[in-house]
Amino acid sequence: MNPIYILEQKAEKGNIEAQLELASLYREGLKVRRSAEKGEYWTIKAAESGDLTAIGNQYFYGYGVEQSFEKAVEWYTKAAEQGYARAQCNLGHRYKYGQGVEQSFEKAVEWYAKAAEQGFAPAQNSLGHCYKNGQGVEQSFEKALEWYTKAAEQGFAPSQNSLGYCYKHGLGVKKSKEMALEWYTKAAEQGYAPAQYNLGSEQAVEKSYKKAVEWYTKAAEQGYAPAQYSIGNCYKYGLGMEQSYEKALEWLSKAAEQGEERALYSIGDCYESGMGVEQSYEKALKYYIRAAAVSGFTKYGLARKFIEGIAKEDKDLILKEIEYQKRIFDLGVITKEEYDEIKDYLEKCIG
Repeated sequence: MNPIYILEQKAEKGNIEAQLELASLYREGLKVRRSAEKGEYWTIKAAESGDLTAIGNQYFYGYGVEQSFEKAVEWYTKAAEQGYARAQCNLGHRYKYGQGVEQSFEKAVEWYAKAAEQGFAPAQNSLGHCYKNGQGVEQSFEKALEWYTKAAEQGFAPSQNSLGYCYKHGLGVKKSKEMALEWYTKAAEQGYAPAQYNLGSEQAVEKSYKKAVEWYTKAAEQGYAPAQYSIGNCYKYGLGMEQSYEKALEWLSKAAEQGEERALYSIGDCYESGMGVEQSYEKALKYYIRAAAVSGFTKYGLARKFIEGIAKEDKDLILKEIEYQKRIFDLGVITKEEYDEIKDYLEKCIG
């Protein structure tokens, strides 16, 4: 019988843990199609029963109440101190990202560890990330691998994906393409978009473009920006499918809207070359600037060369672009730091 159906049956009967699990699955899009509405529905259901963790979630996401990270932390702490693993993990997240509390990797690790030792897979995964990145603990790929494995063996897709990454790059374990593919596949078959993208990328390396497109499409349709970029490039160059500049730009635009720097660069290239669109150096300039800015103007040498070439030939166009960047900053599209960085770079270009 479908495990999600079983979980829903338990949740409908008032099982709080099932309600919380369903809420989490729908929010993250794990094993089910992502649905913010269903995530909210099951969170509120659990909160109505007085569950402390669910009330914390209500405040954190602003479900039916005014959003407040501080109040979320208050409720998570009450539940965490009673030993509830899910609350301990959520509290770890708040310390990791400094939401409602002063940021502290050390305290994040402390709470993750409490939940992980109870066998709570999301906490085991998060603890693995901390060891992998050396956040709050001494970096150890071996310990990261250990915690990823514990969660992966419970079927937790994000950890299966991370385990695949470790095997691919030989982090804490001997490099093994076969094992990487095995773990990526386990996660991808659960509908986990990053794993579907990774699996597609592995197929693309082998020039099995049709299989790559299949996996990229699954991830792209879930809104995963790297996959949207990749499927766009497949359409752009006719890899594994019939070439279509129209569909290429459609997918590249979806990725670009999420700030995917490679997509921004690729669209800039289309406008510079007149590939599927009317050639426009002005539009190419906008996309190249955004792509280069994401990387702090340290990448995309060809984009920088184009920008600097325009600056020598048409100073007024660069000044016009600075004004445009100021407008989108005023609208909240980019941050002050991003605007300042772009402005400084463009002003240097025109001397």
